[in-house]
Amino acid sequence: MPHEKLSTCVLAAIDASHFFGEIPNYPGDVVPVAVIDSPNGSPSFAEIRDVIAARAERIPTLRELARTVPMNLDYPHWVRDEQPVERLILENPANTWQDVLAAVTALSFDGVDADQTGWRLVVFRNVTGALDIKGTATVVMHQANHAITAGGGSSQVMRALFGDDDAFARIPGHGNPSDKVGFRAALAGLRRLPRDLRTAAKASSASRRLNEMNNAPEPRVSAALHSLGTGRNFVDIRPVPTGHLKTLGSVTETTLVAVLVALSQYLVEHGEPTEGITAILPVASKSFRTANLPVSAANTAGVRAMVSLHPGIADLRERAAKIRADLRDQLVLCESEEVVTVQQGFEATPPLLLALTAKASTKRPPAKPTASLNLNSYHRGPADLSLCGDPVRCIGAAPIISPRLALTTQGDVMAVSVAADSSMPDPQRYADLLHEAIATISAL
Repeated sequence: MPHEKLSTCVLAAIDASHFFGEIPNYPGDVVPVAVIDSPNGSPSFAEIRDVIAARAERIPTLRELARTVPMNLDYPHWVRDEQPVERLILENPANTWQDVLAAVTALSFDGVDADQTGWRLVVFRNVTGALDIKGTATVVMHQANHAITAGGGSSQVMRALFGDDDAFARIPGHGNPSDKVGFRAALAGLRRLPRDLRTAAKASSASRRLNEMNNAPEPRVSAALHSLGTGRNFVDIRPVPTGHLKTLGSVTETTLVAVLVALSQYLVEHGEPTEGITAILPVASKSFRTANLPVSAANTAGVRAMVSLHPGIADLRERAAKIRADLRDQLVLCESEEVVTVQQGFEATPPLLLALTAKASTKRPPAKPTASLNLNSYHRGPADLSLCGDPVRCIGAAPIISPRLALTTQGDVMAVSVAADSSMPDPQRYADLLHEAIATISAL
């Protein structure tokens, strides 16, 4: 049965869950980091601010805030942010690569709220020591609340900010903002309630079938990887030629083999066994993107694939083949009719119930990670972006959950980004082991 279409100014339920579910001391903001080659020195901050502000004005994601409806009887609405966009573009004095990474870590720990500013952009000028940059670099960090965009949308936001006019139309989510939010919106939510409850009931049985169909491995709990800390405490971003991550198949397959090599050594050094190493990959499935949902969502990765990394298989190519087969099975499951039905049910969650559930979860400690590592992968498009005439060399990320790895491709350069929270011992050692493994595998 088709969904009743909601007003385009309403947040999708998946976006609203991020809005209501912000966890204190564990912000889930999306934080891409662009590295720009500025061989003649960075442009002035005023010039950078004016260029970025003019493009940001054209992006609804960056000009709207979330506003709650009375008693949360409907989903929050997008409203126009009438404040000047320039106030959200800041300069930071850090001017070495290591100081920039430290600043990104600290800034990302201080979350941005979707109902206050939604985002901010921080510029670092005349940075020395940036990898693969011979002279000085300009670094731009964009921090956005997860309710207003996710990894895929953030990739298009960055492309739009750095010169790709076609990217404006590719940014998911957001509609025409409301003029005001009042009891009329609350009444609309109440009228929809009986239909929403029927849809949610249908999704419940689909969810049970999905669990029965899923043969994902049970993860082993690791003290080094699964303890709970506070938000990002470590960020490492390094460029790698994309070809180095295709030695054993796709970029994802090769990276997961490198992850296992690095994690195995890391766990041994911390006196832990290596059995049961698993990875989770968020998936923006085609079935989810094309499903008949009541409103367009900014968060499009509605399902996750979990695979074993098969530490018991010694041969790296054989291990990659087994990971490839497991991924194929999981991706088929991610495109199933049950996934669409479950997502339709979630999008029909009564807004008041969604708000109460999400807010209750913020009063509990964050859930323990359900895998040894979370891997996000995004394609940033061709290497044709620039800022004030200087080319963008790569766009990395400060991944969200510990331990997490993000792969972001732009042209023939892959930014490999590692993040960890305060509970992971010596994350720098893990990042170094990962790049040693990548170098070893690329030489096969």
